[in-house]
Amino acid sequence: MLLKNENEPNPLSPAIIVSSSSISLKLMLHGIQLLDCPIGFELNATEGKCVCSKALHKLHKSYPSYQPDCQISSESDNSIPTITRINSEWIGTMNQLFNGTAVFGAALNCFEFCRYKSGKTKLVVDHINVTIADSNNLSNSIPLCVENREGPLCSQCITGYSAVFGSSECRQCSNWWLLMLLVYVPAGPLIIYLLYALKLTLTTGTLNGIIFCIQIFGFFNPPSINLKEMNWLVSGWIDTQLSHPLCLYNGMTNLWKQGLSTVYQIYVLSILLGIIFLSKFSVRISNKIANSSVQILVTVVHISFSYLLTSIMDVFTPVTIYTNNTSKEPMQVWFKHPTVEYGTHGHLVLIIITSLVVGPILGVYMTVLLAGRPLMRINYRIREYIRPVYEAIHAPYKRNREFFFVSRLLIVILFYVIYVCFRGKDMFLGMAIASPILFAYIAVESLARPFKRMSLNIFNVFLLSLLALVYGSSWYFMKSDHEYGLIIIRAIYNAAVVASIFGVIVIHFLWVTGLFEKIKIKVRKYWPHLSRQNQEEVARADLSGSFFEPYDRVREPLLSSHSVQYH
Repeated sequence: MLLKNENEPNPLSPAIIVSSSSISLKLMLHGIQLLDCPIGFELNATEGKCVCSKALHKLHKSYPSYQPDCQISSESDNSIPTITRINSEWIGTMNQLFNGTAVFGAALNCFEFCRYKSGKTKLVVDHINVTIADSNNLSNSIPLCVENREGPLCSQCITGYSAVFGSSECRQCSNWWLLMLLVYVPAGPLIIYLLYALKLTLTTGTLNGIIFCIQIFGFFNPPSINLKEMNWLVSGWIDTQLSHPLCLYNGMTNLWKQGLSTVYQIYVLSILLGIIFLSKFSVRISNKIANSSVQILVTVVHISFSYLLTSIMDVFTPVTIYTNNTSKEPMQVWFKHPTVEYGTHGHLVLIIITSLVVGPILGVYMTVLLAGRPLMRINYRIREYIRPVYEAIHAPYKRNREFFFVSRLLIVILFYVIYVCFRGKDMFLGMAIASPILFAYIAVESLARPFKRMSLNIFNVFLLSLLALVYGSSWYFMKSDHEYGLIIIRAIYNAAVVASIFGVIVIHFLWVTGLFEKIKIKVRKYWPHLSRQNQEEVARADLSGSFFEPYDRVREPLLSSHSVQYH
């Protein structure tokens, strides 16, 4: 078997083949067709066989823990090239950064669009396709890239597919989807109006636990899950961001997706800031939103907190790709769009927008929460701006229990830092570190009962218990490579969160429309004994020891409604 490197041409002139025997000597001219070394291999002229590519050896020099092992084994009369994969390594061809020339590349971390399965430790190469397989059974393999993706770090959609909002997958889209702008643009003001009309703010405390659960799982989306054969009812609840994949236009890339998502968050916040600014000059607007503008602003910033935080972490996350091109140094690319070098072209624009807008928003928000009290003591003008924010955030909490709001944000930040440090390396170790911290915090907050209303404390304990159960179960299922169990537990979690959101919206609707009070009156009418007992308990709690302490049935039986008779 005669071999050559993939990009080298076959010899143009025929080869002379000499064959001799005891009778005669024969000279024959034959055209030679050399076989290409597979992806990740290159020809060793001395040994006359395909060995590991230079790119893999460069990867080993930078990361000694990675030991490349390239073999071409035979199974069922077929040559099967394999390369070891210990974690989330990626190999493949890339030509976008080399003027169309196909160059082999390898990267240590491919944690966004590459699959990772604990039992699959071999990369199987077939021409241009790469799969991951079980080392004991190479036929048991799945594609390295998630559905409908290819290219460097599996970041590109295949021909005819586009990146979509609300999911990491690629879908077939049409430019008619641009009409969705007619939905996206008014959706921002509509969301703000619904928060205002239904009083869905942090001041009521009903959203706090739901937001915390979503923030903790906001980054938890392992691409190894294969939804292709899952039941549609189950797979519909899988997306941890609780959104449905939506197209915008045909050919949208991850770079544009990230940029447009960030701009939309800024758009919603700008509407709120504009309304607050106009209220300074309009008495009518001021009277309408005087009690809600700051509450809604803080709520929107808090809801967007996890996205803004991850957007900063994602935009500034590079990945190093090593190539077999001897004239090129290792390349720094943006991990979500590796066809662009890190800090150049569109990625540079994204860095500038994120630094100038998203960074200050998060910086001001965290400064107000962590250093607001000292700042209010320093200057009374600062106090005028910070005090409404504090009142909006601390309203549902008991006195001296307000710190639980900030502690939740610190837990979220800690989890995201752990995720960034361990993603693509050892996510199981990262989750093992984070789990005890989360469980300890949940136990402390549940025992502290930080909210003023008992119903909020009960609802909060339910959500935190669900969070602990799902987080621990997810770690177990990922560690044991139990894919279906992971899918089911995530489906249950998302269904519970969606049901909680729907329930909160219904309760707020009944509250603001006055139907809730009517229901309470009817309950008191049909269950007067239960209603009277609850009122007496509240009265004892509020007026115990005062002049207005409620009557005693033994001391003054005539005041009891059971003893009053009408003749």
